[in-house]
Amino acid sequence: MRSRQSGSRYQIGALRSAVPRGAPPLPNLPSIQHQTLVLCGDDDPLTPNVNHRVIARLILSARLHTVAGRDLVLLDSAHEIGPVITAFLRGATGRLAM
Repeated sequence: MRSRQSGSRYQIGALRSAVPRGAPPLPNLPSIQHQTLVLCGDDDPLTPNVNHRVIARLILSARLHTVAGRDLVLLDSAHEIGPVITAFLRGATGRLAM
C-alpha cells in the first residue's frame, strides 16, 4: 500500500501535468478545457475538502465527487468510486472514452 506522502505526490503530479511547466497551478486551472473528475474523501488529512471544491470550481468543466473517507479513496472506497469513474468516462455517449 502506498504511503500518504507518495499518494499525494501522484495527485500533485497529475495536477502539474495539466498546466504549463513552471506555472503556478491554481491560476491556470481555468485553462484546463477537458472534462475533469475531482475525487476526494471528506476526511482527507493531506488536503482539506475546501481545496477540492476550489479546484473543481476553477476547472470550468469539472465535477466534484466526495466520498466518506480519507486520502486514499481509490483504494478505500473502490466499490463507490469505480462506478463514478466509469460513468464519468462514459459521459453522455454511454461509451467508454479513454
